[in-house]
Amino acid sequence: GPYTLFCLFKAYSSIRARNFGSHREFMIRSFALMLGVASQRVLTMVIIPLTGLGLESVFGPMMALGMAINILASEIWIQLTRTPGNGNRHWRELDAI
Repeated sequence: GPYTLFCLFKAYSSIRARNFGSHREFMIRSFALMLGVASQRVLTMVIIPLTGLGLESVFGPMMALGMAINILASEIWIQLTRTPGNGNRHWRELDAI
């Protein structure tokens, strides 16, 4: 919760300052965190039949794991597609140069 709000605040602050690259990165992080809930559901549906544990015992750890997987994936994506400077130019345009 708090990290999602922090990412949204930083994204808003960045776009107000016309720093498009930073805004893009914080929006990707925020989106990944919000998708952590969906990842947790999928992980829970896989782990419960495999381990035989109840929902009560796997809910919290799967939520943390779902968020961690999404944050890791978002950071990898940000690193792969980051543009130089403030992000005003799209990375595809830079490839054409």
